[in-house]
Amino acid sequence: MNLDPDITPEELKVFLEETEEQIELLDEDIVKLEKEGGNSDLIQEIFRAAHTLKGSSAMVGHLSMAELTHSMESLLDKIRNGDIAVNTKIIDALLYGLDAIKVLKEEITSTDNGELDIKPAIAMLQAVIGAEESQEQAVIESTLFLDGSARDSLQTALAGGHNIYHLDIAIDKASEWAAIRCVQCLNEAARIGEVISSAPTADQIDEEEVGFNLKIILASTEDKDTVEGVVTSITDIVGVIVTDYDQEEEEQGDGGEDKSVETSLETSDTNLPAKEKTVQQESPQNLQSVRVDVKVLDNLMNIVEELVIDRSNISQVGKMLSIKYSGDEMVQQLAQTSDHIIKVINELQERIMQVRMVPIGAIFSRFPRMVRDLAQTQKKKIDFKVVGEETELDRSLIEQVRDPLIHLLRNAVDHGVELPGVRKEAHKPVTATICLTAEREQSHIIITVEDDGGGITAGKVKASAVKKGFISAEKAASITDSDAINLIFMAGMSTAKKATEVSGRGVGLDIVRSNVENLGGSLLLETKPGHGSKFTIRLPLTVAIVQGLLLTAGGTIYVLPLPSVIETLAVRPEDIYTIRGKEIIRRMDNLIPVMRLSATFGSQTENPEATSENGVIVIAKAGKELVGIMVDSLMERQEIVVKSMGKYMGDIEGIAGATILGDGRVALILDVASLVKAAAQKDEEKRKPEIQPVPKLSTVAG
Repeated sequence: MNLDPDITPEELKVFLEETEEQIELLDEDIVKLEKEGGNSDLIQEIFRAAHTLKGSSAMVGHLSMAELTHSMESLLDKIRNGDIAVNTKIIDALLYGLDAIKVLKEEITSTDNGELDIKPAIAMLQAVIGAEESQEQAVIESTLFLDGSARDSLQTALAGGHNIYHLDIAIDKASEWAAIRCVQCLNEAARIGEVISSAPTADQIDEEEVGFNLKIILASTEDKDTVEGVVTSITDIVGVIVTDYDQEEEEQGDGGEDKSVETSLETSDTNLPAKEKTVQQESPQNLQSVRVDVKVLDNLMNIVEELVIDRSNISQVGKMLSIKYSGDEMVQQLAQTSDHIIKVINELQERIMQVRMVPIGAIFSRFPRMVRDLAQTQKKKIDFKVVGEETELDRSLIEQVRDPLIHLLRNAVDHGVELPGVRKEAHKPVTATICLTAEREQSHIIITVEDDGGGITAGKVKASAVKKGFISAEKAASITDSDAINLIFMAGMSTAKKATEVSGRGVGLDIVRSNVENLGGSLLLETKPGHGSKFTIRLPLTVAIVQGLLLTAGGTIYVLPLPSVIETLAVRPEDIYTIRGKEIIRRMDNLIPVMRLSATFGSQTENPEATSENGVIVIAKAGKELVGIMVDSLMERQEIVVKSMGKYMGDIEGIAGATILGDGRVALILDVASLVKAAAQKDEEKRKPEIQPVPKLSTVAG
């Protein structure tokens, strides 16, 4: 790859960063343009991004990128000026060009010395320009008419198992033999199949009533690549687009544009327009904002975390000195100074947290393109809606939530929504809807992926679970539909009839739930057969510093994240009863399983307070599930810094991490989701006593 030899590493870094920004903008806006073809502001924004890429790539000497973006700019300029209208083929050409730009960018930092051939991308862009301009010049060329004889030929070909293709052929406008090239195209097409119809027709071509665009409906046993290769071998043919012919769309008058357009064009003519269009100068860079490396933010956050720990220590020492030396003037002065330091630390922590918060649109913007490409592959029609892109999330969580969302969206496209024909038979709109939303709820962010597809049937899940040996037939018959639906989160579970490139191999949802829970969140599923499914991810806004409730059990200090706490209850031994071997408490018509924390983590000595009348149960929630955590005593609420247990300790069931308290002691942070799961999976004992009446429990704190 040839770049300007005088470019400095700093200049190259800036170029790569700016290129990445423009690529992300184009990736989102081009897909949006397919729905909003008449949005002049959107068209201008896309044009400006392509123009910026062209200019910056030319400045660093990346001529391939400059040439390719120039071709995209030429197409966008015609759209902007109203010369041609936006359609699916144009969007496909722009996205194909954008994918090539992504490869060219990656090649800059790659050790591979190869360089992408941009001719196919440029040819595809020129082909759609030529095809659309030809439609404007001569309506007779763009109208494919199927008379009775042609329809009979089409049905016979379909019955014989032939492929039916729509060929859109662009002829070099400089050619003086347009009619001859049309004849050659028809002859070559007839050699590998049957020409059902063409525009212009054979008679019109004989009379030389032609332009520079030829459309053909071809029945053939050959594949698309072979058909394309035969036509592109003809002189003066500058572009060919081969798509599957859609008779229903053709009859509705939308040009028969198939969503699964082939994006592999070869041409010998890649000349670009000589004269560039001028564009309004961009506004000056906003000098009140600066780029900051994420490593700098991470280092600042580490410093703030240390200050938060010291803040707790200062507060505790101040309280002890005030008690020991009550009324001492020096101690009072120290207390005032420490209060001010604590206030400054609090403000510093808040400001750093604000800087670390990133709109979740940073990852949402990547999904419309992915859903569109998958929909084309699956031959499904999908209206993808995104709501709440401005909702902010800690940057440490942004990238980690991306993979779970990819899994859920791919499943929604592949398993969730049905094919257009199936939806039509079910009296549903042919175009399915998938909605991705994000919203803030106090100290959490709620992300949902919802589709209006076929939903999940409990019977199918049960049958699949029995077939795979996850549960017995007797167990399947006894569990509720709700419990059956949740079986899809088991590792290796899938109801797909066959594996595809997208999903159906029994992996995904178990990984999704695991990843979400590792982030301190929860994943819920709601579904209704025939109406669709809704996955809800609930995540904390940040996992670095959280509010926690300190408590003790078996002589150990634990921290329970405060957002998970519902209430705390004072209990007596008679408040707890046993059913099917499990300890249970009743609260507001709910039967809540009890987990003794000291026993769960293998405490050697049982604190007498745990079984006395002063025992305490903390009711915690993960998703919609509740668990009563039996502890010895409650201490206080405190803001704590979450620290990893490290590679030597590894993952411990029920423990999310650790923190350092103000007095230097270490407290373990509880993972509520794991505790709820453990409570639900606790083995049943043989004895099964009847439920005894339970007196009303007294509330310690809410």
